Amino acid sequence: MDDQRSDEEIKASETVQTFTSLGKWEMVGRGEVYTVRCPFKCYGFEWLLNKPAIIDGKELKVIGIEKFAHMPPFAKGELIGLLVNSMKY
Repeated sequence: MDDQRSDEEIKASETVQTFTSLGKWEMVGRGEVYTVRCPFKCYGFEWLLNKPAIIDGKELKVIGIEKFAHMPPFAKGELIGLLVNSMKY
């Protein structure tokens, strides 16, 4: 299988990403989902899944990604949902 990850995806997997949410809601029993903008063009979200992210100034662990029924690639600025656990990372 070819690795389609961009240099930005590889760099992002090594750093904590920071986001400003456009909204959030609770998934009862799972956590909270924050709607954010994708920071760069990417083909997947392995660089973000199960990693810490700073959302609205809080460090949280990303445990799921909502892609809104969209196939890759994902463009910079597109909306995605980040499911985070409600406990600090």
